[in-house]
Amino acid sequence: MNLQEIKRGISKLSQSERQELLKELSTSPKDSVPTVRSQESRRFLLDNKLGCCAHCWHPKYVKFGIDKGSQRYKCKSCKRSFTEYTGTWMAGLQHKDKIDDYLELMLEEKSLDKIKVALSINKKTAFDWRHKILMRIKNIKILD
Repeated sequence: MNLQEIKRGISKLSQSERQELLKELSTSPKDSVPTVRSQESRRFLLDNKLGCCAHCWHPKYVKFGIDKGSQRYKCKSCKRSFTEYTGTWMAGLQHKDKIDDYLELMLEEKSLDKIKVALSINKKTAFDWRHKILMRIKNIKILD
């Protein structure tokens, strides 16, 4: 599946289906918690002890400091730490605050150069994000 086929598939989606696609792109394949804007819902659930460990899915965890602006949590079962981004396509990304705007521009079929200017990011960053998103679309098979 190439970019043009994906664009054609996205253009055939209704507005509600596009919004659902945005939600799917913002969650991990294992994550059953949908998000409205990036990881806001997952963070809310984790902060209110309603989530589970991103590694072993155990429901008991504690806050474990802040790393690069993200709250870290530590599982009481497997003793591993995680953030709301662990296990998602957004793990390890910088400029996470620009992801939602990027997704909207991508759905509007803006070029990488226009996205780069609009969001003040490097063209390689825009390119890398696009490929992460396209791989996520391919993995969820929403356009089959």
